Amino acid sequence: MALTNPADIQRHRQFKQDVDDLLKHGYIRHYTAELKRETGENTGNITKYYKGKIPIGNNFLEKFYSAYGRWLKKLRVDPDSTDPKLAVNIPPGLATGMDLPPNTNTASSQVEEPAYPSEFQKMVIEKLTDIQKTLARMEKKKK
Repeated sequence: MALTNPADIQRHRQFKQDVDDLLKHGYIRHYTAELKRETGENTGNITKYYKGKIPIGNNFLEKFYSAYGRWLKKLRVDPDSTDPKLAVNIPPGLATGMDLPPNTNTASSQVEEPAYPSEFQKMVIEKLTDIQKTLARMEKKKK
């Protein structure tokens, strides 16, 4: 099934461009998995939206722009901008010419953080907390 309604075609073009921009600038790495996590939409439907096979619903677009609108707005203001904190798919040193650890912020301006941590961030925080507790227990055993 191909899109025939001009409004659906325009929505598809805009959505595809926005996803491509997020991928290009490193804000997302794998669009189907990350969009599923943020919107709750089935990955099959996300792929069909991206390829223009089915019309994109308002509910999905609201969730998509709620999750990624801030970054898309930044890209529209400055298309050449990248946020090193989010560009985790670029190997260290490749983008900047320096050997920096991943997610190192080299930007001089402060980047606004999301109001709530993502599931991945929560998982990382839990793991780091577990590591800190383990190190503290090991330190006590040494004494």
